[in-house]
Amino acid sequence: MSKVLMLLTALLLAGGCTGPMPERVRVPMGTDLRSYKRLGVMPFGDNQGLGAAYSEEMIRGLWSLDFDIVSGEQLATTLREMGVKGGESVGPQDLFELRNRTRIDGLLFGSVDCRQKTVTVVVLDTAGSEPVFEQSFSPKKCGRSEDVPVIIRHVVSAMRSRLKRQAIESIDDVPF
Repeated sequence: MSKVLMLLTALLLAGGCTGPMPERVRVPMGTDLRSYKRLGVMPFGDNQGLGAAYSEEMIRGLWSLDFDIVSGEQLATTLREMGVKGGESVGPQDLFELRNRTRIDGLLFGSVDCRQKTVTVVVLDTAGSEPVFEQSFSPKKCGRSEDVPVIIRHVVSAMRSRLKRQAIESIDDVPF
């Protein structure tokens, strides 16, 4: 597994080891989320068997933000065509090839650990393998199918807020 993906996986899994965490949203300085119009959405990792439900709800939320989406099934098919077997790590070269084949600008993946009460979502730039959006928080409720939309709405709201802020900042930069 590439060092970048191994580090991100470790962060996803370790995120809640110390109990409830304060919410954290990070977008690197100079990153314009609006330029990531086509996103691949991988199935979420979770310990309640709801990973596919989180991913499907995330896809609906991203559509509401006008993102173009490539689902995990389509990504899995493309990875198989590239010779990457299920469970194998995807390195920067594979990520770049996935970008070329699917035209995705970013790859979104996440994890929900209800035992530790943590949710972590990351969007990786498929050209450079760097995170362009990261969010971690402790949900109030977790583990039931009816909790899925509430958790994903929280993520989509954070993305919407960042997108709006960037749109306002770009208007402020226009000379009149």
